[in-house]
Amino acid sequence: MPEELQGYLNFHHVTHSPDLARALLEAGINGMAKVRTPGGERRPVILIRSSPWKAGTEQTPWHDVFDMDNGHVRYLGDHKVTTTVAPGKTNVSAALLDAFTGHQGHTPEERAAAIPLLLFRAVSRSGKVKGHVEFCGLGIIERAERRVQWGGSDHTTFTNYVYDIALVDLTDEDDKVSWGWIDSCRDKAVPDAETLELAPRAWREWVEHGNSALPRIRRRVARAKVTKVPEQPPKPGTAEAKELELIYKYFDGRSATSRPSCLPSRPVCCA
Repeated sequence: MPEELQGYLNFHHVTHSPDLARALLEAGINGMAKVRTPGGERRPVILIRSSPWKAGTEQTPWHDVFDMDNGHVRYLGDHKVTTTVAPGKTNVSAALLDAFTGHQGHTPEERAAAIPLLLFRAVSRSGKVKGHVEFCGLGIIERAERRVQWGGSDHTTFTNYVYDIALVDLTDEDDKVSWGWIDSCRDKAVPDAETLELAPRAWREWVEHGNSALPRIRRRVARAKVTKVPEQPPKPGTAEAKELELIYKYFDGRSATSRPSCLPSRPVCCA
């Protein structure tokens, strides 16, 4: 299996587990098969895929939200106008509701058995919207609620689930998740507590402290607010521009050493 395809990492190479079934991203919600451990059944992982280019279509009438900078994803379930079973009763929705129950665990032991969520979204490459995905992070479901939506050519209303997911900080892991962790979750001989040895630091902290730790471990991206030099001077005619002009006139003809060190020789914003 090649490590790269067309210059990009091969998803199936990255998620390869010898002698085990492939990880899939064919559907929006891809729950990996459960394994029976001494402590009970365990689902190793759920892989979630969002396709922004489909949003608003009859096939996918909803709009998922990926706020990567603030560590928040709002993901809508797979219910549609044409779905005949009750909301949350499809196999994929049931898997996500099962994960939500585990993510609300009250003890470290319950949370150690929680299902990791790995989130991806489709991205365009070379003008193509299919065939490429971007890894968006490791998630914990904070809330799940029902929402009435409309869809189809007749704008028929239907009920769907919406999930608010916190993305955890993976700074210590260079924004990566070790697939060895998922492999350990797939090993029926490994107890829940031992699978945590390969889990990201933020996930382990969440297991220990619960959702009270989310403000500390949520993914945050610091964004520097830099104003470009041409945008720094105040607008002509404003009070700030007049004050700056007085400063220039005061220092005209004086030696450079007499100028205060905190003021540059070019225009700056004094606001």
